Amino acid sequence: MTSNMRLAALAAAFSAAALLSACTSTPGNSPGDANLLTYRSHLDQLRRAVPTQATTFPAALSGEYLQLGEYETQWGDWTNADHFARKGLVAASGRAPAPDDVSLRPIPPAKQGELAGARQRLLTALDGSARDRAPLIAARAQSRYDCWLEQQAENWQVDDIATCRGQFLAAMNELEGQLRPVAAPGAREYRVYFDWDRADLTPEAQQIINQVAQGLAGGAAARLELVGKADRSGPEAYNQRLSERRARTVNDALVRAGVPRDRITARGVGETQPPVPTPDGVREPRNRVVEITVR
Repeated sequence: MTSNMRLAALAAAFSAAALLSACTSTPGNSPGDANLLTYRSHLDQLRRAVPTQATTFPAALSGEYLQLGEYETQWGDWTNADHFARKGLVAASGRAPAPDDVSLRPIPPAKQGELAGARQRLLTALDGSARDRAPLIAARAQSRYDCWLEQQAENWQVDDIATCRGQFLAAMNELEGQLRPVAAPGAREYRVYFDWDRADLTPEAQQIINQVAQGLAGGAAARLELVGKADRSGPEAYNQRLSERRARTVNDALVRAGVPRDRITARGVGETQPPVPTPDGVREPRNRVVEITVR
């Protein structure tokens, strides 16, 4: 083969790769470290590096990113597969990569605030000992956040966005439950979270309601105290009413689940007793909550 023929063949190979990339990946969605020409070798390396039994946060995270990478290859999204494979290899080496930043991807403006708040919620848990105290759940929460961010950037697979988001929120509820200080002797505590400026139950919130009701079934006549709260992103008077609506929503849901109404007291405290103190105007997901204490 002549030199000109080799150059022509090489150019054709790269042109085909570029065309394939354009067909299988959302333009501008994949982070800058991704490379469709190396995704296969990186995934192969990661498969060999992931431990069979993960007991540390980085080890668990490597397995989570392998799952994401494998999933993206099923859809032909090799650049995102490579991105997750690279993160998995970092984790497999014993160093935990951070959850992806919102600025990494072209997120629709209407979704940026929610995702930024979710990332901050995750980082707060991770920095608050979650990596050591609940490494497997923490790794699941981080991978589901990165999955949600990636799917939201593509912004067309509605079911995938909802799945990743829902799994992230469920993992965070479980994670924060494990990190929460131990309640007073004989008391149990639960937290039901709400979306911004909403007082209706999410599927994850309904799971918590069901868990509370099931825990009371057939037991002693426990008393439940509900305290609704709001973040500081709206006027104080409005947040007070919103917190009361959230408390009533949880109250009614518990009654529908079989808890006698006369065993429940519910009140709202607005933005005055936030679990996470913030400046005025900040949207903090952990402050959009109804705290349930069972005594």
